Amino acid sequence: MPVCDMRVRTRVWCPAGTVARAQVFSDVCGVLLVGGANGLQRHVAAAFQFAQLRDPLDTIAKATGETLSGTIAADVLALPLDQWTVAGPGAISLDALATEAARQLGALVNWRFLEDGSLWMGRETWPTATLPETDQVLDLEVDYSTPEPLPLLLTIIVPPLPGEWWAGKE
Repeated sequence: MPVCDMRVRTRVWCPAGTVARAQVFSDVCGVLLVGGANGLQRHVAAAFQFAQLRDPLDTIAKATGETLSGTIAADVLALPLDQWTVAGPGAISLDALATEAARQLGALVNWRFLEDGSLWMGRETWPTATLPETDQVLDLEVDYSTPEPLPLLLTIIVPPLPGEWWAGKE
């Protein structure tokens, strides 16, 4: 798996993922870095009977070229699935598995890529945060009916400091 090391100011950030697109325009370097192997748009088809969640999860990972994290909780992997069908893009199949896991566990279950590029699923353990009363939470609607996956775009704009080099220019 390609690894992209980025130096932002004095900190080196080393996420593992795939550079889906890179370009330099007007002395600005733009990079679209996606988690993992960029395979979750691939179609996956399989059927399971009397399985555990680990079975379709393994199938999705193998069919999409992704690597499962070794930190997925055993109780999540062992969730029973009497009948389960995977049919569609890997990302949508992961959403369906996470929804079923959340239903069985009675807790929110997510999937995401870890910094090492591996695919993780489980209960998040982020610390609880509260928003000031002046902030507003907006709902986000995602249209899953489009045949092309919508990339998550993270834009970091960091103007170079004097003495830093970008694309061979100071």
